[in-house]
Amino acid sequence: MRSLYQQFEQQGYIIVENLLSPSEVSEYIDKLQQISGLSHQDYDYAWSCANGVSKHPEFWSLIQHPLLVSKVREIFGDSAGYTLHSDLHVHRKGAGWHRDCAHRTYGSGPDWDESQEKYQIARVAIYLQSYEESGSSLVLIPGSHHYEFPLSKWERRFWKYFTKIRNRLKLTLPNQSTQENSPLQSLVRTTPSPYFMQPPTPPVYIKTEPGDCIIFDPRLIHSGSPIYGPKYAIFLTYGINNKHARNHMHYYLYTRTDLDYEKPSPELAQIANSREWKTHRVFN
Repeated sequence: MRSLYQQFEQQGYIIVENLLSPSEVSEYIDKLQQISGLSHQDYDYAWSCANGVSKHPEFWSLIQHPLLVSKVREIFGDSAGYTLHSDLHVHRKGAGWHRDCAHRTYGSGPDWDESQEKYQIARVAIYLQSYEESGSSLVLIPGSHHYEFPLSKWERRFWKYFTKIRNRLKLTLPNQSTQENSPLQSLVRTTPSPYFMQPPTPPVYIKTEPGDCIIFDPRLIHSGSPIYGPKYAIFLTYGINNKHARNHMHYYLYTRTDLDYEKPSPELAQIANSREWKTHRVFN
């Protein structure tokens, strides 16, 4: 059996079932509903908050959640820490194929240079509803954190544009009830080959239960699929304190000014800098 590190390194993601207990799931749904002002029945409307976990103290307990921390450190080692990047989502639809890293074009920028230090950052997606409730799953392209066929970026741009139109017009398309037959398909090839007709890498549709967690490399190409019911998600990011993590935090703090990121409050910094939880110098 492969270790968590091997799975994460090769595929770009791992799944942690039942990260949160049923009582924790209910607690965080209540908090998201209070902050967003949206109920289960309001899934035609969407709300999101960039840097949401850091901004709202009621979610700080997730940063040091024992099971989550143990899984992240099983992948990266005991020095892994919270790297600031977080989001809160209520009924938010998929945004089309994308990456969450600072340099999102394969092979271009420091995120893809591991000659001196490995890229050891993990995006954490926690879902609070079942697939049956929302009809939505996280869709990943395994291996796309290591390789992408050069022409794939144009196909991804098409699907991103298509997704925006679909969401705006609330289109329902043939076969959409079956995720694997939906139009959210991909021509991305993640296996190097001299042959143009190399088969595309099939997307993986992850159908979660309440409290399940997906830990994935931010360079992995992914998307949320359409929703047909209530959906609640919490995102956090962890990593090793090296140039890649510092670059990732700098990107969200200073480059993505549209997201209104701020340095952590003294109270959060105190929690993050506790003796039991070594973190990165952005908190210092």
